[in-house]
Amino acid sequence: MKKAIGKSLRILRYEGLTGLLRRLRYRPKINPDDIPPTPQLAGTIGLIDHGYPALTAMVTRFLASHGITAQPDPVAEQPTLHIGWPTATPEAIRQGDILLAGPDDHDLPMDAPEIALLALILDHDPDRIRQWEQRPTGYPHRIVLPPLPPAAAAPQAWQDYAQHNDLALRRCLFFCDWIPADQIDFTPVLRSAPLPLQLCLSLPETPSRTAAYRASASSDDLVIDALLRLPGWTGTAYSYQRLARAALDLGHSEMLVFQDDCAFDDRLRDLLPMIRELMAETGADMFAGIVTDADASVRVRKVIRRDGLDFAILNKSVGLTFNIFGRRALERLASWDEVTHRGQTIDRFLSQTQDLTVLTSVPYLARHRSDLVSTLWYFSNARYDRMIHTSERRLRRRMKDSRKTGGAA
Repeated sequence: MKKAIGKSLRILRYEGLTGLLRRLRYRPKINPDDIPPTPQLAGTIGLIDHGYPALTAMVTRFLASHGITAQPDPVAEQPTLHIGWPTATPEAIRQGDILLAGPDDHDLPMDAPEIALLALILDHDPDRIRQWEQRPTGYPHRIVLPPLPPAAAAPQAWQDYAQHNDLALRRCLFFCDWIPADQIDFTPVLRSAPLPLQLCLSLPETPSRTAAYRASASSDDLVIDALLRLPGWTGTAYSYQRLARAALDLGHSEMLVFQDDCAFDDRLRDLLPMIRELMAETGADMFAGIVTDADASVRVRKVIRRDGLDFAILNKSVGLTFNIFGRRALERLASWDEVTHRGQTIDRFLSQTQDLTVLTSVPYLARHRSDLVSTLWYFSNARYDRMIHTSERRLRRRMKDSRKTGGAA
């Protein structure tokens, strides 16, 4: 109780009554602590084919390549992987099992009692994925796969599917904590991306957010399937970590990344060449389109007026809605790991980089879309509005003070 009162007082002091009321109004739709754990795989699992032998053969080979032996009978105290919905024998599903929806499972009984027993569903049907998105987070967890070949497709089609979608399949194993992060390699994806790298991170499990982004998309942007992991912020952290590692391995010294709930200022895309020039001139490690939390530790080192806009050089930034990362920031992102930095979100980790140089603008050139729900914290993005407004106002005041003391250029 004392801790909650202290937190409320801090919010009231920083964001005012409006901020406190927003936090009360936009509560999480589900308590993250109530989300069930992900299914834990073992070296041997039961795999039951419910009418899709070619798909079963592909999955068996894929699992074997990652050290998992599939047998046709359930393994005690281990989840069973069902290939296709067991129409004739739904009682075959046990608590904690996994379902890979088959190519012909167009009428999957989403409200069947057996569905509630599943720990995880691997689904590929776009219409059903949109329906899953509207359901509360929890059992069953859902992972999206690219569209499957027809059930009667030739064996080569299934081999091609596994080869072309290896990252998507590994993403499932990563969610289940079977493979480590270093087995997630974005290098092939980035190798074929147009330059400069401009990436949108989006979860395929939330198609409404991806669609909201695509409504205002640029042909220069590449949508990257973010990694899903529990708790949710670790999936975000590993997404940035693996992307940064891939960019560095390919010899890139810059990467632009934004999230699918980013709202762009109408001028932002046209300003990108000038922003990159300003980064080079100032030696900035990164550009932040928005600083979500400009607390007392955020300092304005310099103010720059360029093309009618006010830019500031900061010592840190919190929030990763829209950023251009230089080499030093990429190296820092690539060094995050869950064991060493457990409990620390990737943006807070990045903000603690010693002597970091951050370029931003006030007013901000990016925003959160308030009409969307956070995939990390399960509450409306509108909850952030007052914090962002307060942060922007604080930076504006600090920039004004910096000009008075000779920090403008």
